[in-house]
Amino acid sequence: EREKKRCIMFSSEGHYIPGNSMKYTSYTIVRSPVQHVLSIYFHCTEAPVHRDRFKFMPSLDTWLETWIEAMRSGNMETKNQLVKKYRCYNIINHQSTKLGLDHDPGNKEE
Repeated sequence: EREKKRCIMFSSEGHYIPGNSMKYTSYTIVRSPVQHVLSIYFHCTEAPVHRDRFKFMPSLDTWLETWIEAMRSGNMETKNQLVKKYRCYNIINHQSTKLGLDHDPGNKEE
């Protein structure tokens, strides 16, 4: 009789940590950057968990423009100020950061 295998599924938005993840087979789903940024925006403006912070989010155009300016400036303090201002995620290289591939070592978020 063949050995039955168990599949344990869980979801996490945390950072990938190789030492902790290696005891299991890990799969990662990566979205296109455009889809991911739009998803983050709507999560920040509509998700019940952020209900008390909706009022801090501007229009999509304004939000994107301020993040583009912050990215172009390269100033980490500006990026941190936007996270505090909007009370949501730093969208610059968000997926890369979570996978440990961040090229900006100062990129820290909730």
